Amino acid sequence: MVDPASSGTNKPTCLDLDSIRYNITLRSNGDRKRTFGRLRGHQIAQYEERDQGQDQDLQQSVVNQSQTAETSDIEAARTTLRQWTEAVAVGRVEGILALYAPDAILVPTLSNEIVSDEAGRRRYFEFFLSNGKAECTINSEKIRIDHKRCTVAIAGIYSFLFQRSTGPETVPARFLFTFERTGGDWRISGHHSSRCI
Repeated sequence: MVDPASSGTNKPTCLDLDSIRYNITLRSNGDRKRTFGRLRGHQIAQYEERDQGQDQDLQQSVVNQSQTAETSDIEAARTTLRQWTEAVAVGRVEGILALYAPDAILVPTLSNEIVSDEAGRRRYFEFFLSNGKAECTINSEKIRIDHKRCTVAIAGIYSFLFQRSTGPETVPARFLFTFERTGGDWRISGHHSSRCI
């Protein structure tokens, strides 16, 4: 999607096949014609503007929709992260694995092995959860969206609270999750975690 406020810089939003938006500007003999539309399901709504006075309203509409799509993508990634912390807290290895893209890279907290397949992630999370119940709390986060690659990155600090036979133990760690849309859902495509020093 082209953001008219960005002086011609392409700023695509992530494609959602249920709601594709487009904005095209054509110039012919000095006359500017702008076509803006939205594909929703199988219906197309299309609007054409030729009047210079209405052009500003149309630009603002495109900017607002771009910002709405960005907020939606960030919230979808946050939802996946929240589902991950909940699956860790209840010890559901299958629930954790379902949140990762098939080729996701995991650089784990309690292992030096870097894995990029489901079998490796399964081994790690079975080991990780064998340490006792692990409640995960997100303490801080920073978010970045990459429009070109349609990815969202969330970095920050989280804490794992393990219930050990000797009593509770808290392990704070830094994290970086990258999320990408896979099959209509936001999945973890990269996960790096390391203990805080």
